[in-house]
Amino acid sequence: KACFENADLKRVHLRGASLVSANFKYANIAMGDFREADLTNANLWGCIGDRAWLNLSNLKGANLASALLRNANLSGTNLENANVPNADLSDSNLREANLKKANLSHSVFEDTDLTGADLTDVNLVGANLTGAILTRVNLSGAIGIGTRKEEVQFAKELLEILQAERGYLDMDDWHSDDCETAHCIAGWAFPEIPMPG
Repeated sequence: KACFENADLKRVHLRGASLVSANFKYANIAMGDFREADLTNANLWGCIGDRAWLNLSNLKGANLASALLRNANLSGTNLENANVPNADLSDSNLREANLKKANLSHSVFEDTDLTGADLTDVNLVGANLTGAILTRVNLSGAIGIGTRKEEVQFAKELLEILQAERGYLDMDDWHSDDCETAHCIAGWAFPEIPMPG
């Protein structure tokens, strides 16, 4: 198996390459072309892959823990059973990607396009999905997010606390200087109620 540990592969062209179980630990693959490459079980732990082209590649079972893949193109990529905790995929394209049974815990998906992605049975505990596009995403069996039933129960319990005057919600003022919004009950939590998911 190929070893590229700590290598500077910025702008490398490996389109369609067979890199099964290759080691890219701490490698710089930024702006690299890995389209349609076979990276099954590859180790990309801590790699820098900002703006990399990984679309239609096979990363099944790959280790992408702590990887930096901001603004990367992973559309149509197979990430089934991939280990992707603590990674940063902000502003990336994961449209139609297969993420079944992937570990995405504590990863950042801010403003990431996940349209049509399959997130069946994924681990999203602690993941940041702020601004992510989740149109037509399959989240069946995902952990780390609340089910509709859990969310409804949470809202009911929160409303009961507010009505019993054990807590209060002030919507007359801005949330913060940065946020500049007033929040409704959906954006407010009381510490007595465990958050869903």
